[in-house]
Amino acid sequence: MLKIILKVTEKPSLRCYFEYHTYNQDDEQLNSGFTELFFVKKDNLRPTTLTVFFAGIIAKDFEP
Repeated sequence: MLKIILKVTEKPSLRCYFEYHTYNQDDEQLNSGFTELFFVKKDNLRPTTLTVFFAGIIAKDFEP
């Protein structure tokens, strides 16, 4: 059985950073990685802020 831990490492704005850690059944870390996402407008491919939907999901994890 694998256990995958996903962390959002900082409050998203124009970019969103995710950090991953994978563990085996003996709780030994197998690997780690990260992903950086950013959002663009589909009509001109210029950077934009997070969508309301995505921001609502992520924002609850950063409330004091």
